[in-house]
Formats: sequence, C-alpha cells, structure tokens
Amino acid sequence: MERTNNEIASFEFDQIIPELTIPKIQDFLKDHDKKLLAKVPANAYVNSLPENIKLIIESVYVLKSLKTRAALKARFSQFLEYDEEFKNYKLETDNKDATIVNDINLVLKQNLGTQEGRCIWVLFYEFFDMTSLSRLENAVRKKVQGTLPDEIFLVCDKIERRAASDKEIIRTNNAVVNLVFVTEVQDHAKPFQDVDWIQVGESWMRGFNFDSVADIVNFIKSQLPKGKYVITAETPQGESKVLWEGLIFPKQLLHEKYNNGDE
Repeated sequence: MERTNNEIASFEFDQIIPELTIPKIQDFLKDHDKKLLAKVPANAYVNSLPENIKLIIESVYVLKSLKTRAALKARFSQFLEYDEEFKNYKLETDNKDATIVNDINLVLKQNLGTQEGRCIWVLFYEFFDMTSLSRLENAVRKKVQGTLPDEIFLVCDKIERRAASDKEIIRTNNAVVNLVFVTEVQDHAKPFQDVDWIQVGESWMRGFNFDSVADIVNFIKSQLPKGKYVITAETPQGESKVLWEGLIFPKQLLHEKYNNGDE
C-alpha cells in the first residue's frame, strides 16, 4: 500500500522511535545539505524547525521515500538503537579508515572491555553495481594491514543482482574481508499500517516506525524491561487487534541455563 501525506498528516516528531533529536537531524543534514544545516538554530527543538526541513525529515523517517545515501545512513543509525545484534557495539562517525569509496559511512566496533572485538564498516549506496564492486575491491586492497575491518556492510537502495551474487568476500595479501549486503525491506503484507497506533505495555508508537512485528519485538528486547508483553495495533477508526503475545527473557538467564547444561 502506498503511503500519502494525508495518511500521516497527524504525526508528530516525538512519535519517531528511537527519539529524534536535534543532533541526529544535524548529522543527517551534514550529509544531505549543508545549506539546510546552517538554518538549524543553536537553540532549536524538533517541532520548531523550518517547514522545509520538517518535510525532508518526514520523507526520511516517516514516509521513507528519500533513498539517498544520507537518508539510508540516517535510518540505519536509528535501526541500530533497537537491534539486539548490535547492542554491544559502539558507533564511530569520525573514523577515516572507512573513507575508501565515499564519505558517507559508519564504523561499528564491538565492545568487549579490554579485548579487541569485531569491526564493521558500513557503506551506503543508492545503487550498487559491478563498477561499485570493482572500485570497492581496489580500495580495500590498497589499505594498510591492520586498518581493515572483519566485515563490510553495504547498505543499498538497489543492488545489481550480479554484483551481489558474484562476491561475498574480498581477499587481500593479509586479510579476508566479508561482505554483507543490506537492503531496506518493507513488508507490504505486514499486519499493521503506518497510521496505526502500536501499543506495547503503556507505550504507544506509530506504525511507520516498524516494518514488521519482528522489528517491534527487537525494540522491546533492547528498550523495555523483560517480562510478558502483548503487542496490539489500533487503527485511527479505533479497531484493535493483537499482533503478538509472549515472554521476553533476560539473556543472562538463558546464558546461565545453557552453561549449566539445563535444557
């Protein structure tokens, strides 16, 4: 189902999950349009921003219709905040090692205390084809030993089939770097609409924040206390239905049971 401005006309910026802040908007505008960045006052708050900036933010986080590298980066950064897989990773935005093809990138480093964890470069493409792949391979092979990551995430709006199927790793003289292709998948058969209100416990969120029920469960795992949850969706007309019901266990409990040999 295509989304229109009329369908989300009642949304407010404080309905964006995780919380949308001025620093996040500034980070996006720095990549998107520095002239617009200069129009954000030092003492601004989200709902006081100029209307043209609000419309752009809406196209990034609500409609998800803007498919530029800057928009992909902004949405991926939001996604990281409630994805369990990256809970123990820290985000670096000023790491120059990953500036190998373009300057819109992220670096994720696993936080294992005193030990050195995994390192992931995240690069963003509107369209990734065989030429993109060739440039990436050449750039990686020119890198100095010790500066390469364990994996490179390629977050793309569109991918040429041959580019994705032909290459899963890049080999250099000293390292093997895994490639992981990531695309934004919107499940048009998802059991709720963007305009629906999603209720989890005492929290209410708009449907546009999530692309699937699994997204909502991930949000619960990372942001809310452990326990029993019922996820419901309510339409603007007041019709309500249960999407998911279950228990969220603490990871530590399951880890201890596994180590003790319990089934």
